[in-house]
Amino acid sequence: MDFFKSQTALNLGSAFAGESQARTRYSIYAHKAKGEGLMAIASVFEQVAGQELSHASVLLGRIAALAPAAPQNLNVNAGYPFGLYSTQENLKTSAENEQDEAVTIYPGFAKTAMEEGFSTEAMLFEQLAAIESTHSKLFAALANAMQAGTLYHSSTPVLWRCANCGHEQQLTDPWQRCPVCGHGQGFVLPRLLTPVYA
Repeated sequence: MDFFKSQTALNLGSAFAGESQARTRYSIYAHKAKGEGLMAIASVFEQVAGQELSHASVLLGRIAALAPAAPQNLNVNAGYPFGLYSTQENLKTSAENEQDEAVTIYPGFAKTAMEEGFSTEAMLFEQLAAIESTHSKLFAALANAMQAGTLYHSSTPVLWRCANCGHEQQLTDPWQRCPVCGHGQGFVLPRLLTPVYA
């Protein structure tokens, strides 16, 4: 099948645009979180933004590999989320958007790619779906902790980690100021919520 006559070409273009927008959106959300004094959550947004940039790079690479003489533009028609709220709401909507990619968008793209004979792209979309599911769970856990008032409180001791210096300590409530670097509570999160990101 001619790549530029395929739905997979449009899906790759749409996914590239979506990942690029997510990267920018999360960078803006990180800035918003910093303004609210939530430095550790800002760090999570920044790290996920970096991962979205990596996804966009891989997707653009697949388009280039399939069409070395690509036309100047690939016209895609897709909807993308727009919104800037409080950090708690940004986390919640990010979790929902990532879940939509994980459960609906990328699995659909994978199915189409397989039907059109683009097995490498089908596998890529499946792998991206799994990653976006992880992002969704992370954002949801942080949003839920903020809503429940457990972002800085636990009924049982948990391992808290300073996003600035890496100091960790088992407590029910984290320090107001890190005993090592002196940074405020906004730099701390339960290690359980951020095993790979902070």
